[in-house]
Amino acid sequence: MENNLNIQDTASFDQRKITSKIERQQYWLGKRDPKLEEVYSKIAPDIPLVNVEHRELFIKKCRLYFEELVKSAEGVVKIDRWDEFEIVRMFGKGLNPTSLKTTLNNINFLAENLKPDGDVIRIVEYGPGSGWSTLMLRRQIGNKFPDKRIEIYSVDMSPHSVVATQNSLDYYQIPWQTEFVGIDVSKITNSDGAVTLLIDDFLGFSKKQPDNFFDGFFSSHGTAYLSEVEYGQLFEIIKNKGKQGAIFVADSLDPLYTVDLDTFHLVMCSINPKLAEKGKEYEYGKSLVSNSKYFPGKEVKKLIKVNNKESMLFYNWNHYLLSKWKIKYISQMLKSMKITTDVIEEYREDVYPSYLVTKLLERAEFSNWKPLEGLPECPLYITNCGFKLEK
Repeated sequence: MENNLNIQDTASFDQRKITSKIERQQYWLGKRDPKLEEVYSKIAPDIPLVNVEHRELFIKKCRLYFEELVKSAEGVVKIDRWDEFEIVRMFGKGLNPTSLKTTLNNINFLAENLKPDGDVIRIVEYGPGSGWSTLMLRRQIGNKFPDKRIEIYSVDMSPHSVVATQNSLDYYQIPWQTEFVGIDVSKITNSDGAVTLLIDDFLGFSKKQPDNFFDGFFSSHGTAYLSEVEYGQLFEIIKNKGKQGAIFVADSLDPLYTVDLDTFHLVMCSINPKLAEKGKEYEYGKSLVSNSKYFPGKEVKKLIKVNNKESMLFYNWNHYLLSKWKIKYISQMLKSMKITTDVIEEYREDVYPSYLVTKLLERAEFSNWKPLEGLPECPLYITNCGFKLEK
């Protein structure tokens, strides 16, 4: 694997902004495996694949991008729980199509409900993670509205999340620009339709934006770590920032479910996916007791076998890899599944789940936000919500 890195190979930057470079993105283009991506796209349509063989290179390039951020903007520091360790874990999460399918479904739901009133569609993404959702958001909305200009504004207070997203966008040759200071995005120059990444907290960023500007707001797990009070503050702010009919869609973990999957079952279903088709959709282990501040003392159900339609993507992809004797890739996939379940267990008690957001917005002071019908069905351990802004 080629790991050589130097400052000339990276993005150009000034004191306020870093932008992507074509040479950097072409570098990744030469490292991708078109055959592997073609097969993957048939098994898991519209879900991005990053070749596991580039894991160390991806992480090293993220490290270099982080060093550039520190040099380019005063006050850029790592955020606890979303530092380089999380890049390693989220890279693994992106190898697993099961963990991204729910996000894709919610993005498609957002796209279906958008009613743009002009030639430009502007979407705010709260919390890009490692960029998997950002890739799908840009692609799916672009596919839905091929004649519109798509502007994605992805905001995260973690610089490590931002640099991981920069690299994910590089991998798929999507131009990007990163802003370091609190800014009104209507003042940002964007001539080539680049994704705009912003280092800021969700509330602070939202307050700075122009009124009646955005067509939609999206978050895959990002806003789930706001408190109930902060969530309410966010909706009070963005009711002014969104246009009439703007859409908000988000998902989160469900604190009352956790996942500790049976490894033998994963392996057997990867060898023969039909075993999963014959099994129960969910099987449970010993329950836990919730320590979540929203559900203290409640039962937490532990899933040990999952045979839903999302998991079938994992089994079918593993089955293909086994048929081609890609044992190293299989090993990484199993690690990826373990990463996904570890993240669920570690973070579930901190989240404000999406069904509580729905209850929150039933209050009279949030009457501008109307619940959307027909939300995508989620696995038991994921929950989602969707609303339309009526001014």
